[in-house]
Amino acid sequence: IEDIVLLQVTKGDGRRLLDFGPKLDKPVFPPDAIHPFDSKLLAESLYRLNVGAVPPGEYIFLILGSGDEKKGFLGKGYDFGIVPPGK
Repeated sequence: IEDIVLLQVTKGDGRRLLDFGPKLDKPVFPPDAIHPFDSKLLAESLYRLNVGAVPPGEYIFLILGSGDEKKGFLGKGYDFGIVPPGK
C-alpha cells in the first residue's frame, strides 16, 4: 500500500492526463493532484481503501515504480470516476 498514490487526472483532447514532472523516472506530482486516502488491512494481501470526500472527477490509484519508460508506459494503476449527485 505504501507504493500507491491517489491522483486526480485532468481531461485534455479526449485523453486523461497526468503530470509526472520533468523527470519521468522520478515523478514529482503537483500537490493539487495528490489526494490522501486511508487503508485498512482486512486479510493477508487484502486492503480496503477509503478515499474520503473528494470532489467529482476522474482519479487513479497509481502504483509507483510500475512504469517502464523503455517500453513506453509510465505506470500501472486503477482508475475510477466520481460523478456529482443527481447525474
